[in-house]
Amino acid sequence: MIAVAAQYASAEIRVLAVVSSAGFTPGVPFVGSLASIGLTGLTGIQGIQSAAGYPLPYQLAGVTVTVDGTLAPILAVADLGVYQQINIQVPAYRYQSPQTIVVSQSGQVGQLDVDFYSSHAVGAGAWGVFFEDAAGYGAFQHADYSLVTHDHPAQPGEVIMAYCSNLAAYADVMDAPLIGDPAQADPLPWLSPTRSVLTSFAIPKVNTKPAEVFYAGLSPGSVGLFQMNFRVPDDTPDGDATLNATTDNSSCYGAGAFCPPLKISRAVKVPVRR
Repeated sequence: MIAVAAQYASAEIRVLAVVSSAGFTPGVPFVGSLASIGLTGLTGIQGIQSAAGYPLPYQLAGVTVTVDGTLAPILAVADLGVYQQINIQVPAYRYQSPQTIVVSQSGQVGQLDVDFYSSHAVGAGAWGVFFEDAAGYGAFQHADYSLVTHDHPAQPGEVIMAYCSNLAAYADVMDAPLIGDPAQADPLPWLSPTRSVLTSFAIPKVNTKPAEVFYAGLSPGSVGLFQMNFRVPDDTPDGDATLNATTDNSSCYGAGAFCPPLKISRAVKVPVRR
């Protein structure tokens, strides 16, 4: 995720970066989504220590995290050698700048101030939404929940599922669970057509062509994870197609409301073959 100098024996906590867990784009994601914190100075961390159940704990391995003073549920704390990483679900915070991230353990405290406006910047590549691997391929499943791979690619006209985070704030999710709890299957927590002024509905585009959406909302059984079920356009050629999400705020114009600027997500690849 980030490159840092080798960790020293000092227990001083240094918070180095905060990114969206989907795409690792810098900044604090929307409320309810997943963020990763890179840092040094934690003690007693061996390998990956994960939360044992739900609701997610606010302390793990003696570590706590606050976002603008609000405790964040923690999914995992990991020692990655030259740096450490904490994965959290973003709690409710005020949409202001800067946002202050504080990590504490055994009386040691580290802090990082993050610019809200850079976190929600406008433009291509500025919006971390889709999970991806090191080669830039997104996390996709077929309708039978098998993975979309080069050996088992998506087909034109097929409905597949894309997994993401930071797609929208919890204020835009109908029947959203409490922060720290997994999403339920009934009723499904879907994205509301009546949106807040901070976000607008994200349209998936395959090779720049809008795709038909069947479901967009939280993924049942998971915390802070979104999924989009969409049809691969019939005329998509064989090969690595590109997928991104583009916000559509056209419906709010003329209504006297504040309309956020267009946002385009970081693109990921999906293998397609007839």
